[in-house]
Amino acid sequence: MFLRIISVVEGHGETFALPLLLRRMASEVRPEHWIHAPHPFRVPRDKFLKKGQLERYFQAAAAQAANGGVLILMDSEDPVAGCPANLGPEIRRRALAVPVDVPLLVVIAKNEYESWFLAAAESLEGKRRLRMELTAPADPEAIRGAKGWLEEAWLTTAATQRP
Repeated sequence: MFLRIISVVEGHGETFALPLLLRRMASEVRPEHWIHAPHPFRVPRDKFLKKGQLERYFQAAAAQAANGGVLILMDSEDPVAGCPANLGPEIRRRALAVPVDVPLLVVIAKNEYESWFLAAAESLEGKRRLRMELTAPADPEAIRGAKGWLEEAWLTTAATQRP
């Protein structure tokens, strides 16, 4: 089965990582599905949350989501953004007010999207040049600068590898 997922994200890292993550997750969970996840729409949070902008970007994403759906992924690290339990339903309510008929999934990461990778550290050890024997922090969502934690795990390996 072919499924097209059009994403709307706020960060540079997500524009490159999310399509790959979606394809890898699908291959593990539903190997019979072929996921087409093109380069996401990248919209800075302050612009995206303005009245009318969220709706405009959702409509543009929905127009490209034939035989698929739209995924909106945001962090909630900014106090202005609010609690994920409030922000997610608000974004979903606003998007669903747009007159398009396409499945929608809104995912709000508590603090940083990258903290999910910290939580899954053991499953990532030795992959993508990350060091072996990685251990997930006790509370990955409490770590500010999850990218830095991942870079440290990568740099440790890269620095010890022979040319």
